[in-house]
Amino acid sequence: MQAVIEEKTGADTGRLKAPEFCLLVLSVISTALILGWIFRYSNYAFDFTDEGYYAVWISNPFLYDWSTTQFGFIYYPLYLLVNENLVLLRQINVVITFGLAAWLFYSVIRNTEPKDQGFSWPVLIISASFATASFVYLSVWLATPSYNSLALQALLITAIGFSLSEGRVTRPSMLGWALIGVGGWLAFMAKPTTAILLLPCFVLYVLLLGKFKIRLIAISAGTATLLLLLSALIIDGSPAAFINRLQVAAEFSSMSGAGYSLQELLRLDIFEFNETDTRFLAALTAFAAVAAAFSASPRISLKIGGCLFSAALFVIVCALAFGSLQNNFGLGRFQGLMMWAPAFAAILLTMLLLLMGKPKRIPLRFLGLLIALIAFPYAYAFGTNANYWQAASSASIFWVLAGVIAARCVTQGGTRWAGLIPLALATQVIVALLLQNGTERPYRQTQALRLNTSSVEIGSTGASVVVSEGYGAYIRDAKNLAAQAGFEPDTPIIDLTGQSPGILYILRAKSLGYPWIAGGYPGSLAVARGGLRRVSCEQIASAWLLTEPDGPRAIPVTLLDDWGGSLGRDYELAAAWQTAAGAGDYAAPRRQELYRPKRSGTDATQACVAARLERKH
Repeated sequence: MQAVIEEKTGADTGRLKAPEFCLLVLSVISTALILGWIFRYSNYAFDFTDEGYYAVWISNPFLYDWSTTQFGFIYYPLYLLVNENLVLLRQINVVITFGLAAWLFYSVIRNTEPKDQGFSWPVLIISASFATASFVYLSVWLATPSYNSLALQALLITAIGFSLSEGRVTRPSMLGWALIGVGGWLAFMAKPTTAILLLPCFVLYVLLLGKFKIRLIAISAGTATLLLLLSALIIDGSPAAFINRLQVAAEFSSMSGAGYSLQELLRLDIFEFNETDTRFLAALTAFAAVAAAFSASPRISLKIGGCLFSAALFVIVCALAFGSLQNNFGLGRFQGLMMWAPAFAAILLTMLLLLMGKPKRIPLRFLGLLIALIAFPYAYAFGTNANYWQAASSASIFWVLAGVIAARCVTQGGTRWAGLIPLALATQVIVALLLQNGTERPYRQTQALRLNTSSVEIGSTGASVVVSEGYGAYIRDAKNLAAQAGFEPDTPIIDLTGQSPGILYILRAKSLGYPWIAGGYPGSLAVARGGLRRVSCEQIASAWLLTEPDGPRAIPVTLLDDWGGSLGRDYELAAAWQTAAGAGDYAAPRRQELYRPKRSGTDATQACVAARLERKH
């Protein structure tokens, strides 16, 4: 048995044996299949709620003076760079996330070497394979960039910084310390709650690093501070105004009753596996561990066995990518936690090596990185009103990397990377299963993406998105009827539907108050009032209204009293249409009505000013 895990010494750059070459080929093809799968469907589906909110926020972030997340400002330059094409933005976001993940794995794997051995194509291929774990967030198929994708990218950058940084003053080390600052800044811009939990991770890493210099830590702190200061100046003109933005956002979030108060955020959630989850996790863990042990062996016969095991994993990825398997495999609500399988397999391999007389000490530097990586998914999830374990699974790539670090630190010599390929393929099996779930049961869509046939243009550049026939008819009706009513792009709209920011993006309207005035919460009306009171009376006066009279999340029209308006007296019905069945996750279609203002801008502005003055008194 010891022969299974013993390794020869030597450089990675030696001549590849046939089984090792075969493993690399399988890895390249499976990675290409997953990337092709994602790009194939990158122009499919559009959710009118969450994804509509992301699109509205990114397309016009400077319209609002309060916000809990600043991801719109970060992605806005990229949005302009792709000429406001939402599909291209999705694709570039995938490339950025994948590139960062591959860089992270490559950096960690190479840095666990006893000495620098230069560039390695095999390690790059393996890193790219593991990097597909960054696509777990697509298990619900919300492909548009958001605060979640930015938080993931921030954590990836921070982890790269941890990997590169050392207690010595070298160029790679200084780059690492700077990247830690960049990652911390981006985490704050995505989700301040994530940035808060990054701080203790950073402190722990520095303490375990051993010898360190204050000036190196100052690079991280200075980079984050400088970027945050520049952000405040660009966004709000001053740090004080930026702080006020965050304070107002915190007040409104607590006011909404949507589960964002401090007491509700500080909680420990639980996860539950069904019988299928448990069996699948155990089976894949054992299978991947055996395959990894065989592949890492110097014996050709065992390497061939590892190659055959890996080929079985590869076949599953192919079957899922080509659509040969389209059934629900019975995985439950916490299916994203199946990403523990390759991590557990790596830990099993590590324990086996230690038990078989291969005692290797994990350097404190990597122990600190390992502990930080285990905590990163929780930092990613912290602040959400959803189950933390379920949310954390979207960042499960860090758990996989933690397992890889443990395995790498106790294996040395020869083509030691070969044992990682089965772990990478096991990772890709789970990613493929989750992608299948996303494409077969996309978030708030009525059917699988492969069944979508209606191509519609959205956004200012007419990016083509393929949706269901019902969603396509809804989008076309809204665009055509609004245009016939005289609605023009960049006209302000007050959205009282509570759930249709996506329609405002499609109409290319300016959403006043906030990108999404979400209805259905105890404090929705109060937040709507608070947000719109921060909008000038001139903008309020020229704004159209979008209502949903019988909508389950509609904002009451009594909100109009806030600016001296009355729906029947001051607005006229300009157009009306039916929502699609399933829009907003509601089966029944609803009637939406678009109203234009009847009063002159001067009269409406004066009425708004008078109403606000009266309220103050």
